[in-house]
Amino acid sequence: MPAPFRTAGPSSANALAIRVYVQIETPRALEQLEAIAVVPGVDALFLGPTDLSGGMGHQGDAAHPEVREALLDAARRCNALGKPIGTLASSVDAAVKFVEASFDFVALASDLGLMLSQVRASLAEWKRSFRR
Repeated sequence: MPAPFRTAGPSSANALAIRVYVQIETPRALEQLEAIAVVPGVDALFLGPTDLSGGMGHQGDAAHPEVREALLDAARRCNALGKPIGTLASSVDAAVKFVEASFDFVALASDLGLMLSQVRASLAEWKRSFRR
């Protein structure tokens, strides 16, 4: 299976096993990444870029260069430990870049992002229906 589609966990024989993914969303937690990653029972880390951007003084700007570099640095650090790491991407292009940067898994879009996208599409359709 191509790398972007592999799972971070063991084979499908253990697909129903419980996994522990710890979410890292603050600069302080990011500083403690290695200590968190080696806690027994932690299977993987997940970086929350939106909350992290706020904690870094770039509220709502997960693509800010400082935030992006912090995410990439965290991936390098987890890779050195052999600990799977994932994050959230706001677009397919961003997801591809995260996979290329050695993230093991990437969530594409968020619940809020998907809802806003649908609301915008519905509103545009509603407005078009009255321009006829």
